Amino acid sequence: MRATRLSALCSYAAVLLVFGGVWFPLLHHFWIPNGEINSTTILAARNSPPTAELDELDGLNFFSPGWESDKQLLKIAETLLRGEVDLPGYPTARIGMPFRSDDLEKEPPELQLTLASLAVPDTLLEAYQRTGREEFLTSARDVIVAWASYERRAWLPKGFLWNDHAIAARTLVLAKFWRLYRHHPAYQQNVAELVLEFASRNASFLARPSHFTFATNHGVMQNLALLHLCLAFPTLPDVKKYEDLAIARLREQFEFYVNQEGVVLEHSPEYHETGLHFLALAIRYLALLREPIPAEWLRKYEKASTFYSLLRRPDGSLPLIGDTNEGGNPRGPEITNLDPSGSPGALHYSSNWTPTQSDSLFPVSGYAVWWEGLEAWPDSNALRQTVIAWSYSPGGAHKHADDMSVLLWAQGQAWWTNTGYWPYGLVGRTIAESWPGSNAPRLLDEPIDSVRETRLIGSGVSERINAIQLERNGPRNYRASRQVIYWKPDLWIVLDHASGVDDGKTTHTWTTAANVIMRPGPIEGSYSLESNRVPAKLSAFFFASPGAKVNLVKGSMDPFAGWQVVGHIPEPASALVVEQSAKDSWAVAIWESGVRGDSSGSFTKPPSMTRWYGDTEWEIALPLTSGQVSVSRENQDITIRKGGGRVSSAVLKVVPSSDPSAARAEIDRTFAAAAKEYPRFRDRIEYRWKVSYILLLLFALQEFAFLTCRRYLSKHYSALRIAVTLVWAGAGFWITTVFLR
Repeated sequence: MRATRLSALCSYAAVLLVFGGVWFPLLHHFWIPNGEINSTTILAARNSPPTAELDELDGLNFFSPGWESDKQLLKIAETLLRGEVDLPGYPTARIGMPFRSDDLEKEPPELQLTLASLAVPDTLLEAYQRTGREEFLTSARDVIVAWASYERRAWLPKGFLWNDHAIAARTLVLAKFWRLYRHHPAYQQNVAELVLEFASRNASFLARPSHFTFATNHGVMQNLALLHLCLAFPTLPDVKKYEDLAIARLREQFEFYVNQEGVVLEHSPEYHETGLHFLALAIRYLALLREPIPAEWLRKYEKASTFYSLLRRPDGSLPLIGDTNEGGNPRGPEITNLDPSGSPGALHYSSNWTPTQSDSLFPVSGYAVWWEGLEAWPDSNALRQTVIAWSYSPGGAHKHADDMSVLLWAQGQAWWTNTGYWPYGLVGRTIAESWPGSNAPRLLDEPIDSVRETRLIGSGVSERINAIQLERNGPRNYRASRQVIYWKPDLWIVLDHASGVDDGKTTHTWTTAANVIMRPGPIEGSYSLESNRVPAKLSAFFFASPGAKVNLVKGSMDPFAGWQVVGHIPEPASALVVEQSAKDSWAVAIWESGVRGDSSGSFTKPPSMTRWYGDTEWEIALPLTSGQVSVSRENQDITIRKGGGRVSSAVLKVVPSSDPSAARAEIDRTFAAAAKEYPRFRDRIEYRWKVSYILLLLFALQEFAFLTCRRYLSKHYSALRIAVTLVWAGAGFWITTVFLR
């Protein structure tokens, strides 16, 4: 009898250990002890730092506010008092005031993140500062107190409760509230204790290695939030440790977050803008902390500013590469300037983002930016911007399958673009960030994560012509070449060549901006593009090798084509889908801007390919009203001829590109080192619940079987119990070391 009981106890212990193995790592990951916040700590925090230092911190934010005027802010804040969220770019939603835990799982996910970032009290605090109305401060206090009380009682994450981005953002909100509250007549000691404890818990989360998102801007935010906390709450425990940790981690991150060209490696102009702002914040925080600023940071910051100025158009919009929103940020990022002594000043907005160079190439990060008409800046009618992107940094965030895409903005209008930032959680996100969301050449049905490599073959610039050639290899034997020739100021030729896959199809989709109307023109293969925003027009021609299909679509989900996201909302847009054999085929797109009359522009009949022997030997005829023109390539020379003779300054040599692999290898090395130092914990909560339900069911069936068969198997009962115990031990080992990893 004793052996029977002992074997049963061992069996039960094994079951409990398996459940512990499933849940203990998760609970430990999210368990943060409450900091020691006593009356002495609170008193010190009420007097340090001086209010003047908190005043500057109050103006430092990670992102631009979601309102355009004080009137709009006041309207949003008043609706929040009634429990209604009506933020620009998000659907209207009802929330519990001051706090309701179910709101953590509001749809869409972007709204969940906004709420978890304490956007509600942040908005109320901004309204209080502009109006002095006490109900705004009181409501913000109640929300923060309710949040702090819930957060410290929670055992498991819900929604974005412990999301890295959210924790970093709400640290800044707590600092803003503390500035306004610590000397307010309605001050209460118990509220102060909760707020400081909340800030201390945030710091512990931000500092814990298993919570550190080293690979993306989220990790940068975590470190910046720690520095902000050190300045706003200098009397909290372990502040100096947090400061040293944040600076050390930023040094590591800036080795691969922004490269030597000054490009933030997150595959997106908008996230480059964000990264430029984060660099300015890091530099300013170190100045406020009286810490030395690495010279490398200052060099990268200067180059990052230059790259941003090349991407930014006079209206503040940016090319829709990767996760980039249409419309952009009219004010741009806040920046810092060095004073004569070399010290960075307070952050401020700049009114001058004029590009300093017309033709720029970034071979390591994978961008080319061409401007025409800069002498007339900011007169949009005289400006043309061409952006070619082939960026692909493994591990970097916000990447779309847009390798070798071409984006054209001319005379104040985006003509050819990609889909842009399709909101997370919205149907279509997965396909929008894959190949059909861009104009890059690809195999039909090619997955977003296909194994491929894109390289710059060569480029050249001159007074009359710019040219670039890119080549992508993979997946399988697929090879795609794209050449872009710009005959200044108003004519572009894009020549694509696909080969290597005998039984496959190659395709690409030319998508216009949503506010552009595209119609077939009077000449075969021609199209007219116009917008009610600008008087200019764009004429376009598309022709290809035999067997190609060209279809005009708009707002199609199956197959996906013809979409641009405007203000977080997908809008139908005109698109041309080109499909042809991937064995050996070519396709040509020709665009001419500035045309106000005939939709066929200055063409008298369709352009044509008069000679084709491959990427480096071809000729295209352009029948223009001014006379017959040919554009040809022979080896490395691109030549424009008119009427049989050479046009002055119309010969361009395509210079082979230098190999950027060494620079990329160094970035990969530093990234891999950080990945090894900061392995990410995978919470896999959904799987833990499923495993738990299955284990409970198996345990119930097991005990029922033992109870039923005990009288018949009494001689073998202990042996069976031991065998079952071993099975549980083996299953537990596999679940915790393999399945849940």
